[in-house]
Amino acid sequence: MTEQLEASERTVACALLQLCLHQLSQSTALPQTPKLRRYRLEVGQVHGVTRGQIEQMLVEEAGVDRRWLSFIDIRDSWTLVDLPEGMPGDIFAHLQTVELNGQALAIHRHQKTQSRQRRSRARTAGVRKRPAKS
Repeated sequence: MTEQLEASERTVACALLQLCLHQLSQSTALPQTPKLRRYRLEVGQVHGVTRGQIEQMLVEEAGVDRRWLSFIDIRDSWTLVDLPEGMPGDIFAHLQTVELNGQALAIHRHQKTQSRQRRSRARTAGVRKRPAKS
């Protein structure tokens, strides 16, 4: 009888452990990473902005979760930042008017294809084709 009781106690203990581990894994699961879009902000190093200021502004003004602010590239007079796709229009309009260090963000979607096309044309503009060998 004692052996049967010990076996059933072990079974119950194992079942409870599995249940606890399952509940723990469900409660600590991170939300799925959202699809991100690249935006350009018309503030940069010449305006004295820092990554911390940009992060804080996006969290406070747009309600962006700080975990999704992984790409912020501050250039001379502008900044590229990845934000979750599907930003509501009213928040986007608000961010266009927000100022950071006295400079309006003037946020807009970054068009990377245009700059690549310009660079490609600039590289090939002075290149002449070699005559074919006979």
